[in-house]
Amino acid sequence: MQRRSTSSWILAFLIGAVTAIGASTRALACSGPHASESMAQNTMLAWIFWAVGGVAVLAVVALSLLRHSLDWRRLRYVLGLMILHPAPWMRSTTGDCGQDRWLASALITAVIVVLAARHLWSHRRWDS
Repeated sequence: MQRRSTSSWILAFLIGAVTAIGASTRALACSGPHASESMAQNTMLAWIFWAVGGVAVLAVVALSLLRHSLDWRRLRYVLGLMILHPAPWMRSTTGDCGQDRWLASALITAVIVVLAARHLWSHRRWDS
């Protein structure tokens, strides 16, 4: 029962945060002499966050395989968030120069890293 409530809390947090980010950045305009630089920087930050999330997922899968404890049911949240990560599908060319893209990427990556760490810690074997 507690796993379901934790998952529900994480999902509610993600939906609320992405909605707040989207609502707060709609009023920002992206124009002027440094707009293209800002778009490029925000795009690069989003892809860096995506790579960090990917490394966390690969670490979980690799260590789980080494420990012979790979459980796809427990990995579905981490893999699902990695698939839904905003870096590949959000655009930086809209009104806010990609600020919502890197903010959402940072948020999703933080959740991926926390879930990956939780997964690794819960399967830690002390008996070598």
